[in-house]
Amino acid sequence: MNKWKVDLNSFEMGDDLVLMLTGGNKPHIGAVALAIPYKQTSSASLLSVYGHKDGEIAKPLAEKISKEIKKTVIVIVGIHLDNATNEDIEKLINNSNNEVEKFLNNYIED
Repeated sequence: MNKWKVDLNSFEMGDDLVLMLTGGNKPHIGAVALAIPYKQTSSASLLSVYGHKDGEIAKPLAEKISKEIKKTVIVIVGIHLDNATNEDIEKLINNSNNEVEKFLNNYIED
């Protein structure tokens, strides 16, 4: 098992989009970001479970996705590794960003 693997799942909810980004050895709900597009940008609100750092991934990714596709977006993030090192965290963040880029490339092409 690749401890740095992340999975991105999505579904449409009317005109809006819900994405779930999970990974590590204990997927969970750590943070939820709601992003709304506005002109050429996007703004997000964040709810995080106390003590979890998933919001550091959820908010910027929600804003990025919302801005790119010009839709209201919810991003749920739950990535956990026991005793994660700085290197582990960096790899998980990079893999999260890569999954979102792949998603956007596919979504925009469709």
